[in-house]
Amino acid sequence: MRTRGTLLATTLAIAVLGTTAGCSFGWGPSVFEDEQVAADALPDGQEAVDTLAPESSRLLGDAEGSRWWAARNEAGEFCLVKAVVRTGGALDDVFSGCGGDEGGGMSVEDGEGLRGTWSAVADPEVPAGSTLLREHLIVTPAP
Repeated sequence: MRTRGTLLATTLAIAVLGTTAGCSFGWGPSVFEDEQVAADALPDGQEAVDTLAPESSRLLGDAEGSRWWAARNEAGEFCLVKAVVRTGGALDDVFSGCGGDEGGGMSVEDGEGLRGTWSAVADPEVPAGSTLLREHLIVTPAP
């Protein structure tokens, strides 16, 4: 019995190591390790960002007509922020979703069905039609 249990434990350990080998997880390196620059600033005067720490925001990029940021709220939780980019560059329809930390996965979706999914694994498989931003954020268009 002891040999069977040891063999099972060893097999599970190898399976776990095998599936994570070569993967980079969201908790290192962090998007928050980069120095904040002017482009990282969140949109002003938007209720959706009132509880976020402005010094924590980092621009992730643009996809599907929207701009995406990572930030932390006052409780230190990881947050995703999305704003629609209008003609001329104006930002509108800002929303944010927070929960947990950067090392875990999370997803936010706007009222139109556009979804941003933060992957704990860098460079995850990206579904057809979706866009990968900053190695972790998968932006999936509305159906």
